[in-house]
Amino acid sequence: MSLQQNGAPRPVTSVVLFATQLYPLAAGRSSGFGGAETELWSVAQELGAHADLEVRVLTLTDELAEPRRFGNVILHPVQPSQKLTYRDAWWKRRWAIAFYYVNLFRKLRKQQADIYFSKLASSEASAVWLASRLAGGKYVFRIEHDWETNPRDLTEIIFRGSRFWAKVFLYCLKRADLVVAQTQKQAEHLKRNYGVNCVLIPNGHVIPADAEVEPDPQKRPTVLWVARVHPMKRPELFLDMAERHKGVSFTMIMAPNPEHEELFEKCRARAEALNNVEFVSGVAPSEINRYYQRARLFVLTSEAEGFSNVIIEALKNGAPALSLGHNPDNMLVPMDENQGLQPAAGFFADENMAAASALIERVFSDETFWLESHQQARVVATELFGIENVVDRYREEFEKLRGSK
Repeated sequence: MSLQQNGAPRPVTSVVLFATQLYPLAAGRSSGFGGAETELWSVAQELGAHADLEVRVLTLTDELAEPRRFGNVILHPVQPSQKLTYRDAWWKRRWAIAFYYVNLFRKLRKQQADIYFSKLASSEASAVWLASRLAGGKYVFRIEHDWETNPRDLTEIIFRGSRFWAKVFLYCLKRADLVVAQTQKQAEHLKRNYGVNCVLIPNGHVIPADAEVEPDPQKRPTVLWVARVHPMKRPELFLDMAERHKGVSFTMIMAPNPEHEELFEKCRARAEALNNVEFVSGVAPSEINRYYQRARLFVLTSEAEGFSNVIIEALKNGAPALSLGHNPDNMLVPMDENQGLQPAAGFFADENMAAASALIERVFSDETFWLESHQQARVVATELFGIENVVDRYREEFEKLRGSK
């Protein structure tokens, strides 16, 4: 299959993206995925809208027996590993894992794609790399989290102490045809720690039109927090803020996670005991923007991230962002209590709860300050993270890879 471009046929490039948690998102569920999956799904849909690309998505689900089109992409189901515990026999657990990887690899090999794309360090990423080599395709890996760029965190946190699987992953990473980083910090650490060069491509988001964004601060009565439940997200700090500001409305959207059920229930109980906190157990993708549209301020409490997609989601919906412990590429303005606050798209408190409290008070008492911050948030989101520009960058890189065969 080919397209005509300036009179010459141009072949269609087949791209296979693998990510484990995309089916719940494609199916319109309210949980089972995070901001990284939402962003990747948007990028895949935008890539698939271009006639010179054929985009397929491999993801885990036992709800589909055959490939099925979702919008601009074709989703290919991979049977997930059987859920077993240490109560099951050793051989049974090993057999389930082996069956999963054999099935995954068969599905990957069957694609025979020009480009194989995966994100997040994992043993599956190594399988995608191997499939690309056997198919004669190119392999693209995208960094999702700062932990992936640090050898200690990669081994101890991501691979849970397995030096073997960390080494396997690094072997594949160093032989990738293209590595994509989200931030300059990630790029520097990749080069210093692994000797890996990369390109910087920011996360891509669909930016709402001005007419779709609520500009009236009086119709934005709440401070918002959005994340999957995980200790690294430090949700208890958001609840600490709510206790400090009992006259302000707080909204906590926490998607459940079976691995951290105890933390989820603890946060829900604490939130429900506070009269000024609305606790929401996950929200469907089609509904999330209306929560951002009601937010006067968005708060990120994570101790570490890649480039947090929830910050971008807040900015594009006109909600200035406040981060306690993470400042990607120094995009957020550090807060100095001695110099006073100036309007900005986002603010970095550097673990200073007093500074964070001062900002909360300011956005609810000074409408001019908020309106200027709101406008700056929209500008930053549009200029840096508009999905059309981001997808153009991917297409440029894919074209280079295709031409390097």
